[in-house]
Amino acid sequence: MSKYRELIAEARSLVASNKIDSAIEKYQDAFDIDAEADDLIDLGFLYLEMKNYELAFPLFTTVVKSDSNNSRGFYALGLWYEEKEDYQKAIENLLIAISLDPFNPDIFFDIARIYEESGDCERAKASYLKVIALKQNHFWAHLNLGSIYEGENNLSMALEYTKKAYEIDRNMKMVAYNLGVIYGRMENYQEAIKFYVQETSKSDGYYNAYYNLGIIYKDIFKDYKTAKLYFLQGISQNKENYFCWYNLGCIYALDGNFLETTNCLYYAISGYLQLTDDVLSDKDLKEYIKSEEYQRLLKMTKK
Repeated sequence: MSKYRELIAEARSLVASNKIDSAIEKYQDAFDIDAEADDLIDLGFLYLEMKNYELAFPLFTTVVKSDSNNSRGFYALGLWYEEKEDYQKAIENLLIAISLDPFNPDIFFDIARIYEESGDCERAKASYLKVIALKQNHFWAHLNLGSIYEGENNLSMALEYTKKAYEIDRNMKMVAYNLGVIYGRMENYQEAIKFYVQETSKSDGYYNAYYNLGIIYKDIFKDYKTAKLYFLQGISQNKENYFCWYNLGCIYALDGNFLETTNCLYYAISGYLQLTDDVLSDKDLKEYIKSEEYQRLLKMTKK
């Protein structure tokens, strides 16, 4: 093995051990001897992960200038422009990468993400479908497609793709949550509850599932005791879950405990000022706004 290859092997081993600064030094030592395209790109990706964009850019441009057919170089440049939020140039470079490597699902997935981020949902959907055509069990392509369709109110398509993502890996964060959202919008509340509860059972589950469970029990089933428990659990997972605080306050108001209502609403409004406008129009707070506690809340929030 040449000295260059030895240094590159050492650099990759250091990356695997998460010793990034030492890995960068090894790459730089290697590049004093030679500089192969894939190795330059690998170092560029390290800089990209470290958000050291100025050092990443010349490595990627060096590759594509020396080899206009290097798809990975254009792919890397596309991701660099995405980090800089220049979506047009990101897409331009990824399209070049696709033209050079038309069977690479990773490139199609990343361009789909960028189309989605820039609001071009039609091209995003088409690109996610290409990912699925190339890699049938691509979890994130299915999940993201489901999310786009849900945003477009096409709930049947949203359910189809999200259920497929769930079949691929039911333990991934968000997939059970997303199914809960879709079933909830379809007014199939028992199925929604089932999937929200699955989400909460995960160690990395999305905390907002507790809020959605609380809303179903509060607004649909009028089961305030169960709703209260879910709002409290949501707050225990994230103290800045202001919508849980607000709705917990509503439950205290329905129970006639206006002191606790004030405490909850004050915390909610302090963290999310837009909730101020909801208080007067909220039917759950109809009796509360007639109380002295509501006047105390007004004084507290005007400080």
